[in-house]
Amino acid sequence: MTKSTFALVAPLIIAAAARADDRWIRVTSPHFELYTPAGAGAAKAAIKHFEQVYGFFEKTLAGVPPAGKRVRIIGFNREKDFREFEKYGWADAFYLPGNDRDYIVMKSLVESAYAIAIHEYVHLLARRGGLKLPAWLSEGFADFFTTLRPMGKKIRIGEFEPGRYRQLMTNKWLPFEELTGASRESAYRNEKNRVGVFYAQSWALTHMVLMEDDYSPKWGEFLKAIQEKPADEVFNTLYGKPLSGVEKDLRGYMNSGSYKVIIVDMKLEKLAEAPEVAGISEPEANLVLARVLTNSGRAADARPILEEVARSPALAAEAHELLGYLDLYANHDDAAIAHFQKAVAAGQPSASVHRDLGMLLWRQQKHDEASASLQKFIDLQPAEIDVRLQLASLLMRNEKHGAALSVLVQARQVPAAKAYRFYHALAYAYIRLAAWDQARKAAESAGKYAKNPDDTAEARRLLTYLEKRDEYEKVAARHPAVPPALAANLPADEAEAAPKIRRKPLSAEEINEEGILETVPPKELAVAEGAFEGLECREGGARVHVKTAAGTVVLAIDDPSRVNIVGKDAGTIDLQCGAQAGSPAVRAGYLAGSAAEGVAGILRRLEFQ
Repeated sequence: MTKSTFALVAPLIIAAAARADDRWIRVTSPHFELYTPAGAGAAKAAIKHFEQVYGFFEKTLAGVPPAGKRVRIIGFNREKDFREFEKYGWADAFYLPGNDRDYIVMKSLVESAYAIAIHEYVHLLARRGGLKLPAWLSEGFADFFTTLRPMGKKIRIGEFEPGRYRQLMTNKWLPFEELTGASRESAYRNEKNRVGVFYAQSWALTHMVLMEDDYSPKWGEFLKAIQEKPADEVFNTLYGKPLSGVEKDLRGYMNSGSYKVIIVDMKLEKLAEAPEVAGISEPEANLVLARVLTNSGRAADARPILEEVARSPALAAEAHELLGYLDLYANHDDAAIAHFQKAVAAGQPSASVHRDLGMLLWRQQKHDEASASLQKFIDLQPAEIDVRLQLASLLMRNEKHGAALSVLVQARQVPAAKAYRFYHALAYAYIRLAAWDQARKAAESAGKYAKNPDDTAEARRLLTYLEKRDEYEKVAARHPAVPPALAANLPADEAEAAPKIRRKPLSAEEINEEGILETVPPKELAVAEGAFEGLECREGGARVHVKTAAGTVVLAIDDPSRVNIVGKDAGTIDLQCGAQAGSPAVRAGYLAGSAAEGVAGILRRLEFQ
């Protein structure tokens, strides 16, 4: 491999072009994936060490987070190469959260370099495990693990750390109130003369709580309490000591000249004992390093590497995926769509590509392509409720209520936290399809899972609407057809009792918090624009008359609940049978075609201009 793997500035690429002495390998264990040019021996020793830390964390202390993608370790063999990726100029290793997985980047894989990498990894484990530790315990806990040493099939941990111990013995200590009250943001990081003492005291106090006979038996209770209450209260409650008493104990502990260590059996999984080693190509190594750059926010440096990697057929899908996200984050939608489509065509990109491609396509009004992409995401991630709800919302916005219902009813399990949104959308889909019994059941479920007064009121409005449906139908059945020309002179009592089309009791925003309905008729609906002449009420269903430039268009209403009425005002629009006062300008969306003579189609949308 040439040095171009690392050099990101043109002069460096030219200067290093002749080097071909780097041969990268990938080493895989149950919880880690290590990439390095340092050789198999050093790589296997390093990855085993990380597995031992993981195993000890799991076996004896705070548990571990749920299994996910392996943590990826990058181990260089030359400091100059490492500095191309390390932004501070002084660190020997650093932790990097990523969209795809977590990364630990190390200057080298020699044993003396493990400590800082292990320190960062323990922070990662604690965060992923949901531990909310105060700054002093977070740093002290991570330092404690850096002392882990293998002893055959056992491990030893808890040795006094010479550098930290020396700082305590030669510097003035921080007041305990300051030590235990320091936030993650402060922790004296900007005070060079105090930050060393902060870390040393944090390590010492953590060591005492974990190992000293008077403190260690209550470690489990302590760990739980310290995440919820201030340190002075926790020490007082569990040990009956104020912070001054804890400080006195710690000084005595540091001056005692003796301390305990932990030695435990550590049987690793077979793959951890004998990790898999495989050589990788230069493009694959470059792809991994490009991910480090993208996760570090260095898109401009990563792009030329990814464009070159994309030439490799085996890696094209992943390279185009990353390029797509670089463009997406830069708001270059067209370029992002192009790269995502190339990623899909090249192989099996991450499921998220289908999701984000679908949303971009929908934004460009390419509804069918967008629906297919979102459905692909759901097929790959069937438990993902948010995208399922989003696709259903988009389909309903496009008047495809049957398709939306199909997406919703295929959900296998709905988390309680999202059940209200799910059943609310389900009820709405059933309403639009005139499936009243199912709509009522879904609305009742929405009410059951409502978490706040607004949700409860919304579910109640849905149920009220459904309960009044029969009443509306009974009123409509009592009135025969009235020609629009005659209805203008209806007696007041008959006009009051006549059936009405009204803006739905639920507005678009009320029915779906993501805004299911748009202000423009969907493309699959035919459109008639003109003056709203009248509402013809007749047995078997009402009809709307719209006078257009080409003549009067008659549209049937098969179900009033399926007609979306949109007007300029936010209030209710009542449409009486007969001629409409002022013949307001409207834009009617309808399903073209009807068996009834003289009827152009079925009304689905009536937008007042």
